[in-house]
Amino acid sequence: MALRIVARTSVHIAWGGLLLGSLAACQSAGDGSRGRANNLTQADTVAGDPMTAGDLDVGDEAAAADTDLGDASRATCGMAQYQWLPSSAVGAVLEDQTIYQWSELQVKAAQSYIYYETGIMYSRAPAHDVELHRIRYQTQDRGALIDATGMVLFPTDAGPASFPVLLFLHGTCGFADVCAPSRNIEDDGSGNYFNAVLAGLFASWGYVVVMPDYLGMKSLGAPSPELHPYLVGEPTAIASWDAVRAGLKVVEGVTGQVTQGQPVLVWGASQGGHAAAFTVRYAPHYAPEYTIAGSVWSVPPTNLMAHTTLALTTIRKASANTVGFMAAAEQWYGPLTTGLSPVFKPPFDTTVQPALLASCSPDVLDGVSALDQLFTDGLLSAVASYSFDTLQPWYCMAEQNSLPTTDIPRQNDVPSLMILGELDDLVDPGVERESFAILCGQGERLEMLECTGAGHGEAFFWSIDQAFDFMEARLSGTPLSTLCVAQAAAACQNQP
Repeated sequence: MALRIVARTSVHIAWGGLLLGSLAACQSAGDGSRGRANNLTQADTVAGDPMTAGDLDVGDEAAAADTDLGDASRATCGMAQYQWLPSSAVGAVLEDQTIYQWSELQVKAAQSYIYYETGIMYSRAPAHDVELHRIRYQTQDRGALIDATGMVLFPTDAGPASFPVLLFLHGTCGFADVCAPSRNIEDDGSGNYFNAVLAGLFASWGYVVVMPDYLGMKSLGAPSPELHPYLVGEPTAIASWDAVRAGLKVVEGVTGQVTQGQPVLVWGASQGGHAAAFTVRYAPHYAPEYTIAGSVWSVPPTNLMAHTTLALTTIRKASANTVGFMAAAEQWYGPLTTGLSPVFKPPFDTTVQPALLASCSPDVLDGVSALDQLFTDGLLSAVASYSFDTLQPWYCMAEQNSLPTTDIPRQNDVPSLMILGELDDLVDPGVERESFAILCGQGERLEMLECTGAGHGEAFFWSIDQAFDFMEARLSGTPLSTLCVAQAAAACQNQP
């Protein structure tokens, strides 16, 4: 089996290797769609006054609530010490572009377009006009100000203050600015156009949708300073909550209605499922002003340690994800004086990171067909002898980004749904069933849905109606009916 770091898939598109499990194609230069069965029109792009981190007076931005930090450093795994900045320093809108203004009729055309692309028709019908904004906003990373980008979509024909917030977290798209999901959404030949249309459909169902790009993947502003911290929970959770803070300011600025008190739903798939789980975990520590009504984790690698162990035992698609995680984590937790040499053999110890920066689907692993061609003997033997914990800080990095073993304490009781694919060959469903049991034993309020016959991307698309059913039940206060009861695989509602 040859490894290939690749950044997309859908129901009908699959490039071998590292697969995207949420939206169709988070790529700046897509392959184009199979048709143009839509009449969507693009509004004139209206850019706000660009700002930089240095333009922001942190004393002028009122805080909804201070972050839970005290004087303690947040550093782990041998990092340099740092503290989070207060919430008054983050969440400002630095740049705002109006990209689309869609009527309800145009969103209905978009639903037909999605059906044409995926073969799936969802039970909910578009009910609202929608506006899509691309934003650059203020967030932080390791105690320093940094900017990030994303999309905000909201109904415009009814008061947005009456709609819940849907924080949608995308799957693997890549590791650099060129891969940002909000980039090139004006181009209906780009894979990102599909993402924008699908998010617009969600908004038309009655949600304020906030879709961050994550750190290291920007569509606006100066280049990001380093790789996207792939599968590292803290920076993704922080940037996601700051995207909500900024996104709601955009909505308020357009509509004049206060939206800060609305309940939040957190949903993500694949990498985004991992992000959703950690975004919920970090909420009471970083964004306690928000009430999370529920969350959905579609095909999530919640137990990153177990997936990493499998990926370092036998070659599989997740072996490529492990390369991405280690390459990105070395920069975020370090940089280490040893670089990647403890885990990657030459030349990969020096070529992987530049390759990930240069392309959303790099060919740096082409030709690798065995683990020992890529990973060091020390790493493979440590895993094989159950002594991975002797190889630090690499073991700590995987441990801290696994939900069952992270040191971040659980301080909320958010009802959540874990969605698995019976035939998922990227996020191993057996690992996640075990993680489900462990997390339930730790007090998580979880339900499970496993889609019969579904691979990684299919499990997301085939369960969209059920994900919304779950979230809407939580909004209405309906109690969980199968709390922490593992479910046998069954046909999911949107299976073609």
